[in-house]
Amino acid sequence: MSARDERPTHAPSPRLLPDPPRDGNEENERMGSKFNALWKNELLALGKDDKDKAITVRNDYPKPPVPCFEITEDFDLEKVEELMLERDIKIAKSMANDIIIPDPAPKWVGDAFLDIYAKLEHILVKDSVRCFLRFFENCEGQGMSSYLTITAQTLTFIVSFNALRCAKVVLEGMAPELYGMHANPNCINKYGYFVLHEAAEKFSVDMIKLLLRHGASPNVRTVGNDVIKNLLPLHVAVENTCLHKYLEDNLEDNPSHSQNHEDMSTSLFIYCVYLK
Repeated sequence: MSARDERPTHAPSPRLLPDPPRDGNEENERMGSKFNALWKNELLALGKDDKDKAITVRNDYPKPPVPCFEITEDFDLEKVEELMLERDIKIAKSMANDIIIPDPAPKWVGDAFLDIYAKLEHILVKDSVRCFLRFFENCEGQGMSSYLTITAQTLTFIVSFNALRCAKVVLEGMAPELYGMHANPNCINKYGYFVLHEAAEKFSVDMIKLLLRHGASPNVRTVGNDVIKNLLPLHVAVENTCLHKYLEDNLEDNPSHSQNHEDMSTSLFIYCVYLK
């Protein structure tokens, strides 16, 4: 998809998303009601073999208690704000990479992301960590963060550009500009798939290895009415391999023939990463 398209380039490919995405809140509500029973059995995003028993499946991030302050004559608002910031950073750093379904980010966060994605795109094309962190700090994380985490939409967008350096920064969450927040690779996006599906779609072995090193589960599956359901990231890689093999068999005189061989090798490497 070119940068001139009207919708963000992080939207899923036709193989993942046969129909245009719907309103985020409506989709989350439908997913929430339809799959609530499956959440309880932890089978929504995992196969029956459930190789990720150590990963908790949630439908939202845990909400910490709201602190209360007694207003007295010596009440210091600046001190309270400092304490609240320290508290938020501590909570953000403690956020586990649980499997989260559906995307918990409210609609207004997604709308705010649409306002900034064009500027963010230029940064990700260059994969400039310095520019990304400066941009994040200048916009105070609006559109890119929610519930003290970097949103799944933001991480999906980063992965779609194969911006490895920026992805590493948000997965680690160590940069001061992020205020302790990091991206959860196991949080589903509003389209109903995970960042590992996106990385498999892009044939990015380095990105897949990076996501796995930061706790991404290879056993998560696509969810919802707006995607092809129940696909593992490996299924996406297999489908891409079949497509490239078809092109290789039928377009032997095509100048991109050698590139198809390279893509096939990349896909096989992806399988090795999953199955190691």
